[in-house]
Amino acid sequence: MSVSRSAKRLCCLMATVLALSGCSGQQELSESAASLTEETSADSEGTISSVTSEETEGETEAESETEETEGSEEIEETEPGMMLDPHGYDDLLEDEAYIVMADDSTIDIDDFVSSEEYIFVRNDRVSTNGVTTSMIDTSREYPGYAEGDCRINVTQDICLPSRIDDIDIIWESSDESLIGTNGSVTRPHEHSMFVILTGTYVMDGKVIRVRYPVRVARDMYEDVTTDMVVDLEFYDQYWVFEEMGLDVMDFDYPGWFYEYQEMGQLVFFEADPDNLTVRDRSDEAVCDMTLFGTLSEMGIETADEAYLFLYTFRNLIGWTDLYDMHLSGMDTGTAGQFYYDFVPYYNGIPTNGSVRVTISRFDDVKTVSSRILTIPSGFDTEPSVTYEDAVSLYGIAEPELMIVKYEGSVSLVWTGYADGNLLWIDAHTGETILNTSAAVVTID
Repeated sequence: MSVSRSAKRLCCLMATVLALSGCSGQQELSESAASLTEETSADSEGTISSVTSEETEGETEAESETEETEGSEEIEETEPGMMLDPHGYDDLLEDEAYIVMADDSTIDIDDFVSSEEYIFVRNDRVSTNGVTTSMIDTSREYPGYAEGDCRINVTQDICLPSRIDDIDIIWESSDESLIGTNGSVTRPHEHSMFVILTGTYVMDGKVIRVRYPVRVARDMYEDVTTDMVVDLEFYDQYWVFEEMGLDVMDFDYPGWFYEYQEMGQLVFFEADPDNLTVRDRSDEAVCDMTLFGTLSEMGIETADEAYLFLYTFRNLIGWTDLYDMHLSGMDTGTAGQFYYDFVPYYNGIPTNGSVRVTISRFDDVKTVSSRILTIPSGFDTEPSVTYEDAVSLYGIAEPELMIVKYEGSVSLVWTGYADGNLLWIDAHTGETILNTSAAVVTID
């Protein structure tokens, strides 16, 4: 079954029904071909053995169906993929991929199964000469993750199509107990696990092979909710140990530093953290905090767990009941840190604040970098300037409402691009408070 590029988005968003969306078309065609095979045998005199009238009738129908479909474009396009073997192309590729583990040791790609530790794939992409742009683009578009998932936080089935336009794709999984070659995902319980997916893309004798490290999120704490998490309310139990300027901390501003000592049960999955240091750079318009400390066996291995951990500190970082935290992105750093980024929403409207939880793979220090706007009491979130006005009067393409801090005050704005410039239009007064060129300068 051929999957067009236009079907990719649907395939990725409906990853839980991969078998119905065409990502398992290779298997369907194999079964169809098997059902059309004629079962005949030659007797000792070289004549065809007799068959019952029922068998003959079924065979005639199969032959008729074969004749009808032999000339169809779909079968002709897909038949080559039915016989593809990823290792049949090994001689064409200088495949030197290998795994680097968290302790910097290496593992041959063929010996790796799965790991709870951070991994990195060296030489993850190899190809023959003459591969096309469409092959390269396709190899960058897949695997397809369900909404809310990404390569380091997989909770739902993955879209692994067997054919895109004229490109056949053969998928391999280093651990099929966690991710099947049809994209089915089985979440581990004890630890989130890294698996290597290998996609071999073939078209007209040209080949690209890509290794994709994918982290399947554990389900150990799937049922934990925010009302089960202990929150920090010990405002009177911290002490100021030093007020420092930039010359010491390499910051452009002074700040207050606090250190928590005996805190008892404090953070998600950890009853007795050693220390927590807080840097407070807040002003009237924003609660700007950085929290860092040594927390043994923190246990944050999924985006949901990062959210619950962050919820622990909501009283420190200015996360009031008027705010919701929306996960905006996840990534890894060059040294294997895990980053979980959140955007604070106020009464359902995004702000230009930000919160990042950083989990290091080298030590037990975890960091929360938080910048949450301090919204004035009675702040009006209903715009006087309409969406239509933002489009027609200011030329903003697809304007969005946002609450921003600008020049020391908090404003409700329409934001978007007009003629290449980023605009902020005050949604109450219609005043243009920001107009920034977004032009890219190319240096010869």
